[in-house]
Amino acid sequence: MGGTAALRDELRKTFLPFMEDKGFMLDDRDKAAAFTFRRINHESVQVCDIQWDKYGHPRFILSFGSAPLGAPIPGGAHLAPQDMYVWHMQDFVTLKPGRSATTRGWFRQDKPFFLGLHKPDAPVKALMQLFTEVEAYLQDKQVGPHLTVVRGAPE
Repeated sequence: MGGTAALRDELRKTFLPFMEDKGFMLDDRDKAAAFTFRRINHESVQVCDIQWDKYGHPRFILSFGSAPLGAPIPGGAHLAPQDMYVWHMQDFVTLKPGRSATTRGWFRQDKPFFLGLHKPDAPVKALMQLFTEVEAYLQDKQVGPHLTVVRGAPE
């Protein structure tokens, strides 16, 4: 984990219960690369994925999407809801606090220009505050100011 240990611990301590209260369950099969959360109901599967910076910096982005139960993934294959990931969704969106296309726009514990570190709760609090945009999108495809639709378009 290296430089991400404190941030990962804060996500487990604070964000995991936050997500469980919203009906999402953690799938930790890929815990080194991502935290994946799924909410499955009688109509759909919704997936949120915390993707870490590939270079080990304490930065992450939240990607999410939804699909009707039983719907094929892009390419036509069918997967069980518990095996679906964000990249399988027709509807693929990212949440980040900044507008930069680089990791500078991601949730981050490290400050720009090597000025040190924020406390690990700062990016987690920011994520929880902006999560209302995720819920609005999942409910009625409302695109908030911190969302980027990667694939799929609001109807």
